[in-house]
Amino acid sequence: MIEARHLSKFLLVFTLALAACGGGTNDNGGPPPPPGDDGGGMVSFAQDIQPIFNSRCTSCHNSSNANGGLNLSAPGTYQRLVNVATNCNPAVPRVKQGDAMGSMLWRKTKPDPSLCGSPMPLGTAGLDVIAPAQFAKIEEWIQQGALDN
Repeated sequence: MIEARHLSKFLLVFTLALAACGGGTNDNGGPPPPPGDDGGGMVSFAQDIQPIFNSRCTSCHNSSNANGGLNLSAPGTYQRLVNVATNCNPAVPRVKQGDAMGSMLWRKTKPDPSLCGSPMPLGTAGLDVIAPAQFAKIEEWIQQGALDN
C-alpha cells in the first residue's frame, strides 16, 4: 500500500503537471487539438476570407475598379484568385493552394520583399502589420489548400 506522504507528493506533482499542460483539454473543455492544428479547424473561404476582402480590399478591388486586374468582390472571387497568374509576375499565382509563400496574396499582405508593387491594403504597411489575426486567417486558409468552402 502507498504511504500517505508518497501519495500526497504524487498527487501534487500530477496536479501541477496537468495544470501546466492545460488540464488535457482545450478552452472549450474538449480534447486538445491534434499536433500542428491551432484548434480553429478548417478556414472557410465564404465565412472567413471573403469578409476580410469585403472589409479591407473591395473599395479598390471591385467590379468597377479592379486594380491590378483583380476584383475581390463576391460572387466569383475564388475563381479570379486561386491558381490565377498575377499581372506583374505570371510565374507567381495570386493564390497557390497549400503554399502561402508561393502566393502573391500572401506576399502582398505580409509584405514580403518579393511582392509586386505596394503592400496591401494600399496605404498601409500590409495586412500582417495592421491586422495580424486577419493575415493569419488568410495564411492558414492558403496552407489548408485554399478550398472553395
